[in-house]
Amino acid sequence: MAPSPLSDSPAPLGAPSMARLTLPLGLELRVSSIPRAGLGVFNWDQRVPMGVHFGPYEGELTDQDEAIDRGYSWMELVLC
Repeated sequence: MAPSPLSDSPAPLGAPSMARLTLPLGLELRVSSIPRAGLGVFNWDQRVPMGVHFGPYEGELTDQDEAIDRGYSWMELVLC
């Protein structure tokens, strides 16, 4: 089964805080409780069905050594 996209909330193009403004209904952007993790996306409204994709995820690309020094990083695992 192909992943289902989760539609963004409408927002004016180029608006400040675009990530926060375009989050789909039921999701929110807030500081993570994981030490040094920064911001995260959290679900407060409803169960997100398995296989749902939302994004794009934008951020700073770092090498492995720098990621280790930061103490927390996100990595995508693709099983082929």
